[in-house]
Amino acid sequence: MKGLLLKDFYIIRNTIIGTAVTILGIFGLFLVLLCTVGARNGDVAAFLFGALFLTATVMSSVLITSTFQNDEKTGWMQYAFATPVSRKQYLNSKYLFQLAAGLAGGVCSAVFLILCYLITDSFQWNVLLWALFWMVLGTAVSMMAGIWYISLMTKYSYGKASSIVTAVFVSGFFLAIVSGFLLYRLVMPAVTEQKDTIILIRIAVHALLYLLPAAFCIATGILCYKSYRWIEHKEV
Repeated sequence: MKGLLLKDFYIIRNTIIGTAVTILGIFGLFLVLLCTVGARNGDVAAFLFGALFLTATVMSSVLITSTFQNDEKTGWMQYAFATPVSRKQYLNSKYLFQLAAGLAGGVCSAVFLILCYLITDSFQWNVLLWALFWMVLGTAVSMMAGIWYISLMTKYSYGKASSIVTAVFVSGFFLAIVSGFLLYRLVMPAVTEQKDTIILIRIAVHALLYLLPAAFCIATGILCYKSYRWIEHKEV
């Protein structure tokens, strides 16, 4: 297992360095904005952190795709499966590597949050709890995205799997925006004119906030389970 993890690390270490430099560059840009604009409040820090959080989690979640692309291009899986390395061990190494990448992204998110509040002179000790929360959330988001990539790449080729994952997450992003807009358009008239409909709107809001993420988590778990069956029958 250690050898499989080291193999993936050596393959994408330049990509990891590039990703780290990109994240640090974005953070440096935001530092310049904070200094030039003169923003000194927690709201600005939270906004900037949100952008950094998305950057760190998204970049850490797509690192694993490079290893699959290399494995397909070089025919490495044909060689690996002819050795004592089992298909299950191969898949486990991908999930462990993704967990490490996600944890790194989560730690970056937590550190950036603390630094943003320190820079804006609005740091309080409860920020440490928020940093812990965002570290866990960042790791979970990256891991879930990674599971989609890894699972579908055990079923399809690199190109097709990447297209499916991109379509799913882009569609989900626009669905969230459209749903939020529609709810806003419904909530405002209800609050000012039709207060009897507020209960129904609250149900709709809770459905979006809880049911949809829960459904996504269930789908992710099913994909993870199915990946172990797909890898056993994958043609290499």
